[in-house]
Amino acid sequence: MWFKAIDWMHFVLCTGEVDLAGRIPGECYDIFMALCRACRLLFRPRGVPETEIMAIDKDIKYFVTNYYAKVYRGSIERLPLCLSTIATLLDVVPLLRACGPAWVFWQFPMERKIGALGKLIRSRSKPHASLEENLRRQCKAELVTNFCETYLSTDWTSTTGKRLAAHGLPRGSFVVVQNIGPDCGLLPPTFADANICGDELTRMRAVLDQEQAIQVPLIIRAKKYLRAKLASGKIAGSQQVGSDCDKHRRRN
Repeated sequence: MWFKAIDWMHFVLCTGEVDLAGRIPGECYDIFMALCRACRLLFRPRGVPETEIMAIDKDIKYFVTNYYAKVYRGSIERLPLCLSTIATLLDVVPLLRACGPAWVFWQFPMERKIGALGKLIRSRSKPHASLEENLRRQCKAELVTNFCETYLSTDWTSTTGKRLAAHGLPRGSFVVVQNIGPDCGLLPPTFADANICGDELTRMRAVLDQEQAIQVPLIIRAKKYLRAKLASGKIAGSQQVGSDCDKHRRRN
């Protein structure tokens, strides 16, 4: 049995607290809840004020410290649990201060890069040389394009025949104002908002009851925004990746 990253995120943010309550030792549950609290603050649509950033930093350091002390325990038998991904959680708060809301810039960079590199290998006899040459050519093309669009927009438009992207956000976008860092805009959704129902709604209400949430709407709806325009002007969305992948899509 295996989970994708999105499945783990859903487990940490929504169902893990209820599923693990009373089923694991108390100290392990406290470690897991520290991670849950930090992630729920990180993935809220609005910005994170300084007081909550300090709370996130405290919970993450508590999780990492106790994970290596009580789960890994420095034992050879538990060496598979000594994961480098646990230590990288310590970079979350510095990146939060530098880049803004975590849910805007968090991606799966290595997975995305590995999937993109496959299309650049066009020689089976010399795959490494082919990859190096095509990657260098791609980087040069991106550099020339970015430079011309930024500093020689008129000449670039007349030469290529492509109009530059219009300024501002299209109609139907949703601007997320941040307390820290630059704002970002969610582009018009592809699908209409839908009711959350079934086991997902039941578990969500169970967590809200356990946290003694007072203001809970009778109908909980989910609205999907599949693309976001970042403060840098780039579009974060999804695209097909890899020559052997014609159905699955990954975030870019």
